[in-house]
Amino acid sequence: MVVKVRLHSPFSQIIGKEQLELAFDKDKVTIKTLVTRLMQEYPEIKTVLPTILDEHRVYGNLLPVRDNKVILIEDEIFDQDVITVFGSISGG
Repeated sequence: MVVKVRLHSPFSQIIGKEQLELAFDKDKVTIKTLVTRLMQEYPEIKTVLPTILDEHRVYGNLLPVRDNKVILIEDEIFDQDVITVFGSISGG
């Protein structure tokens, strides 16, 4: 299974790429699995992601989108999906 990941700031700057292709040999892959993999392969990304990957913490730092819709941390992703990862938007 291969998933394409499009990265936006700050993730693209940290990793040094705007797009990745990640291969998984699991039958079921979720956004949580994807984020865990990113943290394993690119440890420097941990500076902008929480150590505990639950819905409230992840979405304060990262917004995953598929087909123009935000997807939840436990939502399954599929072979050849394109997941766009945005940094959180905050202001004040």
